Amino acid sequence: MTSEPYNEAREDYASLAEEASCESAHPWDDEHWDVRAVRNAKRYAKDHGLPWPPGLGDFDRWYEANYNR
Repeated sequence: MTSEPYNEAREDYASLAEEASCESAHPWDDEHWDVRAVRNAKRYAKDHGLPWPPGLGDFDRWYEANYNR
């Protein structure tokens, strides 16, 4: 587990990426999600070189990189 302090943008990216990582997820549309969370997650993705919008497998790759070092 990471010892980093709470980061709202990181948590928003993780949450939205997890939602998008399901094979039965609908095609991504920013308007289906909270405006603040999308704004934070987009910024986090850009700052960390992550894909936007998140897609299948992106949450797993993000989790692996952040928690299984």
